[in-house]
Amino acid sequence: MKTIPCILLACLVAACSPKITSSPETATSKSLLWEITSNDGLHKSYLFGTFHLLCKEDIILSDSLKHHIKNTHSIFLEMDLEDPAIMFNAMKFIMMRDGKELKDLYSADDYKKINLFFKDSLNINITSLVRMKPALLEVLIYPKIMDCKTSEGMETAIMALAKSQNIPIHGLETMAEQSAVFDSIPYQIQATDLLEKIDSLDKFKIEFRKVYQAYMENDLDALLSDDLKTKNIPYEDFLLNNRNKKWAATLVPALENDNILIAVGAGHLPGEEGLISLLRKNGFALRPVQNTIKK
Repeated sequence: MKTIPCILLACLVAACSPKITSSPETATSKSLLWEITSNDGLHKSYLFGTFHLLCKEDIILSDSLKHHIKNTHSIFLEMDLEDPAIMFNAMKFIMMRDGKELKDLYSADDYKKINLFFKDSLNINITSLVRMKPALLEVLIYPKIMDCKTSEGMETAIMALAKSQNIPIHGLETMAEQSAVFDSIPYQIQATDLLEKIDSLDKFKIEFRKVYQAYMENDLDALLSDDLKTKNIPYEDFLLNNRNKKWAATLVPALENDNILIAVGAGHLPGEEGLISLLRKNGFALRPVQNTIKK
């Protein structure tokens, strides 16, 4: 059960990331870590772009990030994964509404193909997951395309360090709110995308590795490059823009009055409606800072 919130999170950056656009106004530098200076210049906070599904051995916090975590007063993540309510309600929120099942979204032949793939390639009995939202089922494919046996989110290391320093963690949204994002995308479209990934697994693997490598190189610019952009789907507002605006509204008061650290999926940082741009529009000064990882 502890993996369920991670499945929801992973989908936002990996399986369901929409196309991100860049402009001169929001041009980025090669860093996933950004310093935020309050309007009055009295508070320094930091914004860090995470990746929700990494090989465990690749989850390393830079000395710079560790320093800023240890010196922050509170941390804001997409969700507070230690909130007991998340675990208690997890199963309710990963299910499709109105009693929908996977067989309702596929032809008999395609459903058989999905069933066989999960059984033969993933060793998973799909019958126990027939009501799960297809976009979340996508994340179960990732172990098949990753070059490791154990994967976790970058948030795991951040939370562990925060806990060791007794730093409070806050969630920018609830599981209900995050789950609602996937209810906004028609289940039929989610199902089609899942089948496409299964049918073109080798291509999916290559694309994921490119994005993975760009992230490991701390290269936000590369994540915006044409060859790494995912297809432009008409649900970017649900997945990124609307959430960014809501998060920015929540973060502005905290940034004006405290020193905090924000850690959200890297896809939420760039673009005209990304957090970097939105916080600048609220008068904050943002600049990239060194985030070199020493292995």
